[in-house]
Amino acid sequence: MVVASVDEELASPPWRAAVVAGFSTASGRASPVISKAIWRWAERSQDAFTAALNILPNDAAVEQRLAEEVPRKLHMTNPTALLPLLLEKRFLVTHGAVLAATLAPLDAIDQQLKEDKDPHHSAGLRSALRYASSSQTMECALVHRDSRLIELCAELAITNSEILSNIHGEDITEQKVWCAAIFKDSSLWNAPINASGARNNFFAQLVRGLPADTDLLGALAQTPLADLSAHPDRAQLWSLLTGPELDLYLEATATGWLEIAARGALMACPEAPLERAIISSPSLRLVLERSSVTVDARLAIVHALSTFPEEMFITWLKGLLRGTRALSYADSEQLGKLVAYRRWENAAKYLSEQLAGCRTDVMPGLRLCADLLGLFTRWKLGISKPSVAEKWDAFEKEAQDLYPSGPDASELWSRAGGKNADLPGLLQTGATRWHTAINSIRYGGRPNARELLAVMCRDFPLNEQLRLYASDPDILVRR
Repeated sequence: MVVASVDEELASPPWRAAVVAGFSTASGRASPVISKAIWRWAERSQDAFTAALNILPNDAAVEQRLAEEVPRKLHMTNPTALLPLLLEKRFLVTHGAVLAATLAPLDAIDQQLKEDKDPHHSAGLRSALRYASSSQTMECALVHRDSRLIELCAELAITNSEILSNIHGEDITEQKVWCAAIFKDSSLWNAPINASGARNNFFAQLVRGLPADTDLLGALAQTPLADLSAHPDRAQLWSLLTGPELDLYLEATATGWLEIAARGALMACPEAPLERAIISSPSLRLVLERSSVTVDARLAIVHALSTFPEEMFITWLKGLLRGTRALSYADSEQLGKLVAYRRWENAAKYLSEQLAGCRTDVMPGLRLCADLLGLFTRWKLGISKPSVAEKWDAFEKEAQDLYPSGPDASELWSRAGGKNADLPGLLQTGATRWHTAINSIRYGGRPNARELLAVMCRDFPLNEQLRLYASDPDILVRR
């Protein structure tokens, strides 16, 4: 009947028109009955199939029902003969379904892509892969590199992440599939068996100027793989990144670097972009203040950051000493070495103030950075013992500061029992006159050091240095 409806010699026009109208109406219904019948006819008579296909309206819903009813296996001698008929009708979804029923997935996609070229139309490709496994679908994407197949693999990954398990990151199509999958579900960053290795291979492609999907940079930037702290070629990557992506990678890497360093691992000094990110990272303060991180590890972190500000260090040091009853000898020494290496005079001064406040645990460190302190501070606190010559030089300098014009200022010399006439003339500088006078005292001249210092202490009763000189045997004992 269907064959006759399209043959002018077999039936009258009214009859044929009635059959066509009835068939068209039936095919427009949601029931699959007509579609199932068409595929039964296809297995028995190509003429019947051709006639039915010609009668079907060019309607997407009609074609979809027809495609859905393509049998898993077509029992006919030459099923490929159906394909040209479907192409004439532009039934690409059904065309794909027939290919899926007759060929292996890779061959089916190869044939489908020869006709199905619209990048915005993927239903035909999906139909051709209706019986393909996830791995077969991925194989098709890698072979043909079609954007629609890449999208299909990304969709499959949402419910079957194993499709991404063998991604190694070197192939640009693999990269595109992984990227599309991550944008759909961020947890898929970890779907490859060796996700960090795949990331490293991807970045290696970028560094070498080989084909790479730059969109993957943005996808990975939002995942834990943005932490490049363990990447072997990290320093070469920063110039490849820009804008917000660079910030995200630096932020994640700074946090990762700090966490590794906090565990006591020996860390190389970070490259300049990363160091700036570490110093500006909130994680830096958190790690340095974390009590579970050893003092040794915290000091090593500061040592590795060459631009760590002294002011920030002193602030941290205050917190450390408040929260630590006593530094170990080794930690104190490491602290002193760091301060000495950085030439941090203010930090050394703060430590000396702590020693003066009875924090004797900082003494080992202070001895290693003692040259950053003045002689008087080192002498008074017992950090180091100055030589006799150094003591006399310091005494002379203090005298010059207190009596700039010379020993006879305010009649100091005469009040101490000396004779002003013995002093050098006023034509010489105060410093020269003091140098001559101090030498005279050292070698037995009058007044002696005890007498001179007694008067000076009365003039400046709050001067600690004078009191120290006045009690020191090396100053008081006459030669």
